Amino acid sequence: MINIIHLKQKDKSRILLDDINLTVPENTIFGILCEEKAERAALAESLSGVSSITEGKILICDRSITTDRLGAQILIGYMPEAMSFYKNMTVIEFLSFITEIRQLDFQTSEKNIKEALTSTGLIAVKDALICNLSPAGKARLGIAQAIVSNPSVLIFNNPTCDLNKNETQEIFKLIKSLCKAKSVIILSDNAQVFSFCDDGAIISLGKLDTNIQSFLGKGAK
Repeated sequence: MINIIHLKQKDKSRILLDDINLTVPENTIFGILCEEKAERAALAESLSGVSSITEGKILICDRSITTDRLGAQILIGYMPEAMSFYKNMTVIEFLSFITEIRQLDFQTSEKNIKEALTSTGLIAVKDALICNLSPAGKARLGIAQAIVSNPSVLIFNNPTCDLNKNETQEIFKLIKSLCKAKSVIILSDNAQVFSFCDDGAIISLGKLDTNIQSFLGKGAK
């Protein structure tokens, strides 16, 4: 599970996250609507161990992201917003590179890459250069690299940025279909995210609001 306890994140001039408390159990996809890019990045990077925490604690399957960062990161698959790729790599070369970083053995790597390509609909373009993929194709590759090590926890930061309405729905549906047996947080600036999640919350001005029912009643879906 994901357990966030009194998390506070600051940058040089302001508080980005203020006393965030949240538990996401196993087998749960949790959507967080957050329109502020800096706030989304602060939470995603804190959860994934990319950034140090100002105050508070994050536990990933009972491992502290602060005191056991590498141990926690082994359990995490992460897709950052507007993810960067080595554009002159092919799709399959990039996924092979990710499994090497994750130190998967050859047999597991081959199996997981094939499964990730198939499940994300990329098998037909596995030998294509990443620079030639459409925005939706790159979003699928971002999902593939996040799941290829079969992590217990998945963090997606705005996985549908730069996509149109139909592409956005397809990516949210894909995440939902692939991540049912994991603890998942999807940060998004699009309220459609709530239609594909088991539960959700809103971050506004650094505060987390888990009472989304009135918001959904206004037609957010």
